[in-house]
Amino acid sequence: MNDKKTLRSYEADYLVSEMQPEKRAEVARKLAGKLREESTQLERELTWAVARQLAEDAVEVVRSALARSICDCEFLPKDIGYTLAYDIESVAVPFLKVTEIFSENELVEIAGAVTDSVRIAIASRENLPPKVTNRLAEAGNLDVAHTMVDNPTAAIDEVGFATLTERFGRDQTLLERMALRTDLSPAIVTDLIIRVSNTARQELEKRYGMAPDFVNVLAQEAENNALLDLAEFNTASDALYYAADLHKKGELTPTFCLMAIRNGNLPFFEAAMAVRTGTSVENVELILREGSMQATSLLCTKAKLPSLLHREIAEKVNRQVQSTGQTYPR
Repeated sequence: MNDKKTLRSYEADYLVSEMQPEKRAEVARKLAGKLREESTQLERELTWAVARQLAEDAVEVVRSALARSICDCEFLPKDIGYTLAYDIESVAVPFLKVTEIFSENELVEIAGAVTDSVRIAIASRENLPPKVTNRLAEAGNLDVAHTMVDNPTAAIDEVGFATLTERFGRDQTLLERMALRTDLSPAIVTDLIIRVSNTARQELEKRYGMAPDFVNVLAQEAENNALLDLAEFNTASDALYYAADLHKKGELTPTFCLMAIRNGNLPFFEAAMAVRTGTSVENVELILREGSMQATSLLCTKAKLPSLLHREIAEKVNRQVQSTGQTYPR
């Protein structure tokens, strides 16, 4: 009798068996042990044939037992994995918490298609890559967000954090849990500072080495709803006049400068830097538009802008120069 015929016979025998659900569940629980034993190719194929039948079993407890049994099997056939991943929550959750058979793109696909209870299981996985956490941030509910933010091994990039704050920015608990993470970008740190409590601000200040006066300025301006309603300027001279007037009043703060460049107002930012450094707008313009990270950082240092913001400022300046390449008329 050849191998293929033996396999077909085994499957047929299994399908027509009168085995009770309890016995099938017991078989499912023992399957992982069977897979760890040395076996021939035929024996392994027979084992997978049994697993496929159990994955399609009508009784939930049988499929759940299978999911828990083989969730850490590194060479699980992908078709069995998908069957379990898209099953009901009692089956999919224990399986997706552990299994490593899916690629990053496959996990993204699954995360977008399952329920939030299953997404929580995915969000709790170790070493989640940003592509998966971004999808969870887009598709998951608040509980998914909490699980992901509380998972120290989940890599959440600036896009993921921005999505979370946009969708769940009113949930103070989530924001304060975000403030405890060690992988926040400067843009996210400054955004959180104006949203969270004093305790969380102090944590951000300590964790990211931010000067207390800068943190206080951010918080105070946010609380007073004074974060930038910049006027539009027809000429660079208008921008310079406005920047000088703000400086005289003590209102040309690092926050004001940061929000100007974030809002795409490069000419006003250049005017503000000129005023804060005591140099000409022309010199500032030359330095910034040269595109050198080092030169921009030195200029920001002279303007007394926190070092945490230098890279973001340089990137946003370069992006705006490349997109417009224009200045206001003098």
